[in-house]
Amino acid sequence: MKVKELLSFSPIVNVIKSLGPGLITGAADDDPSGIVTFLQIGAKLGLGMLWMVLFLFLMKIAVQETCARIGLVTGKGLATVIKNRYSKIVVLPISGLLILANVINIGVDIGAMAASLHLIFPQLPSYIATIIFTILILGTQIFIPYIKYVRFLKYLTLSLFAYVITAVIVGGNFIQIITATIIPHIEFSSDFIMLFVAMFGTTISPYLFFWQTSEEVEEDVAKNKIREIGKGKPNISKKEIRMMRQDVAIGMFFSQFITWTIIITTAGSLHINGITNIQTADQAAQALQPLVNTLVI
Repeated sequence: MKVKELLSFSPIVNVIKSLGPGLITGAADDDPSGIVTFLQIGAKLGLGMLWMVLFLFLMKIAVQETCARIGLVTGKGLATVIKNRYSKIVVLPISGLLILANVINIGVDIGAMAASLHLIFPQLPSYIATIIFTILILGTQIFIPYIKYVRFLKYLTLSLFAYVITAVIVGGNFIQIITATIIPHIEFSSDFIMLFVAMFGTTISPYLFFWQTSEEVEEDVAKNKIREIGKGKPNISKKEIRMMRQDVAIGMFFSQFITWTIIITTAGSLHINGITNIQTADQAAQALQPLVNTLVI
């Protein structure tokens, strides 16, 4: 029997192939603006807020699975479901706040990406990089079919393992890391309270609700269960519900695991060296310096 045929019978391989909206949504939570928040937490507090990664994990699964169920069984996006359920008095203010928050979030993300590219190519102005990324993102979303685009996004999640590798290189006291992960640490200071709120807002982020719901509907369309988003009600089996729950659980675990390693990386590379205040992309990039040094050597 060929290797390819053997792999096709592997439960692990089958699980990996079944991953989709949950994995991608989880990885999307570790976006540039989110990463900067986690870097700031690790730089300012060290391992002091590591316990929140575990604390928010179950909350994140509950919220995202709820959104996934809505999209999977209704064949409609979350905005449409809210519109059909509530009056305009409720919908319009929420939609307005969401649009504002998303525009700001997207702007921060693209700006951070442009700043990162500028670090690699100093001769390239940041505003040019911003325009390039904006065109590239819009182009891929408009012209690339969902099936191909989602496959590209799944492979793109592998880039986040740079923080896992760096966390291993930086090391640290394993017992101290596990203790900080399990036992809550609370400080009554303005910095701690501000970062506590930022951690909640970044991890349980509203745009992820809409993203998860819409991706599940896109999956319904791709599997020919409905003609297009909002057109028809898909017939969903119990097996598909179980697969969705598995996908969401793995995706949220992956997301929180990356967050965990980001905080460890920053605590072991910046906080320990007295760098506690991150404001620019250059400072954030210093968290990956141990990985760069290893590759150069």
